[in-house]
Amino acid sequence: MRVALARWCLPTIALLALAGQAVADEPLTLRYAPEQGLSVKYDVKIEADLQIRGGGASQSQALKLEGTLLETVKSVSGGRVVVTRQFTRLVAVAGGRSENAPSDVTNQVQTFTYNDRGELLNSSSSSAAEAGPGMPNPVDFVAAGLVRIPYAQAPVVLGDKWDASSGLRIMDDALSVDAEATLVGIYESAGMQVALTDTTLAASGTTQGGADAPSTTFTVKGGILQSTRIEDGAILGTRARMSVTSRFTMGGMGSLEIVIDDLKMEVAVAG
Repeated sequence: MRVALARWCLPTIALLALAGQAVADEPLTLRYAPEQGLSVKYDVKIEADLQIRGGGASQSQALKLEGTLLETVKSVSGGRVVVTRQFTRLVAVAGGRSENAPSDVTNQVQTFTYNDRGELLNSSSSSAAEAGPGMPNPVDFVAAGLVRIPYAQAPVVLGDKWDASSGLRIMDDALSVDAEATLVGIYESAGMQVALTDTTLAASGTTQGGADAPSTTFTVKGGILQSTRIEDGAILGTRARMSVTSRFTMGGMGSLEIVIDDLKMEVAVAG
């Protein structure tokens, strides 16, 4: 079953929220409880300026990623929601050249299990082994554009804050996450009740490499603005801005550092 969602523009949502239109003044219990079979396509856009440092040299490169991500709710039972995500299209633009992602990326299906607060319980990929031991899944960071911000345990009103750390698992728990979410908007638009959350996060951690794979240290800092449909918790839009540093170390061969000072992600329901 396919359920249509309206196309959303996050700047418009933010303005509506700040204007206080149709703000609910009663405590609201937010829960993730979509209908089984819900299938939504999202447009994903990412822009980043990469600095690559190693061997006493450095270089910079602008990178753009654009794609279409399909999310499907496979099952809803006992407070557990299982969804799959797959890129049906993914294009990278770097150095003035555009290139489609290989089929082993677009054919990759990721499975995520959440509880009714939207906390990520576990995840898996149909081709995770291809990344090699100690290496991140090749689409982990792109798929993170649809990261779900966990809801508060208790009912909330506008302006309430809560700890969202426990349900934000990045790279299958390879990173330790510290996150605080704030409910910044509750309003009605296009016949839907919408909740808008603003989340600040910091994450760090190391993945250990094997004989032929480097160990990798990651640090991530940034913020995520996300709108969800109050009826069932479906994501309507996300805007994220982050800085990411990754350092790859391979035995006695030295290290390579990749720094992204300003990574921008935008996710919206496809028209």
